[in-house]
Amino acid sequence: MINEQTISILDQNLVPNVSPTFWVRDVPVYGDAILAPMDGYSDWPFRSVCRGLGSAMSYSEFVKVEKILSRSKQPAKKFYYEGGERPVTFQIYGDDPDLIL
Repeated sequence: MINEQTISILDQNLVPNVSPTFWVRDVPVYGDAILAPMDGYSDWPFRSVCRGLGSAMSYSEFVKVEKILSRSKQPAKKFYYEGGERPVTFQIYGDDPDLIL
């Protein structure tokens, strides 16, 4: 569990003397350029390039919950990211709200 003290230590080690631009719950985001979610484009290579060009946060492509529950290998490709890309937001959608919960 990450608490405020842990975040403070991480902030000091990763980005000394810089405050987050904003927070998403307990996740600090450094910068205000956010990569918009784009289905069919927001794959790992594209997100990595955008991160290198200044994106402070990225969104994955859309992943249908039924594909995840079917244990298809397709969602794993869309969920792939590397540590330096954090924070990353994953987009999950579906036709049945009960499956998303």
